[in-house]
Amino acid sequence: MTESNFDALRAAFENAVPGYDALRRKLIPHFDAFYGTTLDLLEEAVGQGEFRCVDLGVGTGLLSEMILERFPGAQVEGVDLAPKMLDAARERLATYGARLRLSLADYATAPLPGPATSERFA
Repeated sequence: MTESNFDALRAAFENAVPGYDALRRKLIPHFDAFYGTTLDLLEEAVGQGEFRCVDLGVGTGLLSEMILERFPGAQVEGVDLAPKMLDAARERLATYGARLRLSLADYATAPLPGPATSERFA
């Protein structure tokens, strides 16, 4: 992706923040079933114990919030390329404190969080 395309993509997401969650409900068919299935599959994979996961393109924190609510032992690392999206996620998820870490990065090119980042969660 060229730098100008990347900047345009970032700007599009930055501008979408105010109506982003409502737009997702319109654009994702069977929104509740879609996210419900995601959470059910996550529970099947990791159970109800402690685990860490990465939310790529965390946006406003919609999915991260669902994970943190449903799984009290979960820790989430949210990664996004748009600072305003991260600001929205940070505000939405403030009550989760140390269970959440948000990072500004282009996850298409940046190293992904992994075991080396586990000390970020205490």
